[in-house]
Amino acid sequence: MWDRKDSRDTKETKDTKYPYQTITEPSMENKPLSPSPDGFVNIGPSVVFKGDIQGSEDLVIEGEIEGKINLKDNSLHLGPKSRVRAEIYAKSVTIEGEVQGDVYAVERLVIKKSGRLHGNIVAPRLVLEDGARFKGTIDMEKRVEAPAISGRESGPKGAVPGNENKDKSLNLELS
Repeated sequence: MWDRKDSRDTKETKDTKYPYQTITEPSMENKPLSPSPDGFVNIGPSVVFKGDIQGSEDLVIEGEIEGKINLKDNSLHLGPKSRVRAEIYAKSVTIEGEVQGDVYAVERLVIKKSGRLHGNIVAPRLVLEDGARFKGTIDMEKRVEAPAISGRESGPKGAVPGNENKDKSLNLELS
């Protein structure tokens, strides 16, 4: 329409096997990644990660994680196919997959109908959808404080830190 020729079509090369110009992508070195349009980071279903995750962005996990997750001021969403074996600290947590480990939510924890949690909960608000599975203790009165970014001293295995008043906890087993 504008009588403009594509340079890839007309570029002559020494090797006639490849009539098109080789296009190279610009280097990604020293270029920051832009945040996703939805405002969260996604760990896909084929990703298996062992170690600690710390960050200051909302996170969606659809893969398999083992370790600790610390998103002290952000949200964590665990997709329906996620498998997480971790101690979790986040502003709000939504579970649709499987979680083995304690969950500390500053604002709220939601366990969807497809969600399964085997661990203790410390959160001021809790939503268990019909069909959700949970085994552990719930403490809705303790204030949640996320560990420092550098790490956290852990107490006895399976203990809820700062849970001296056992009479304020609720033991539930839902199937």
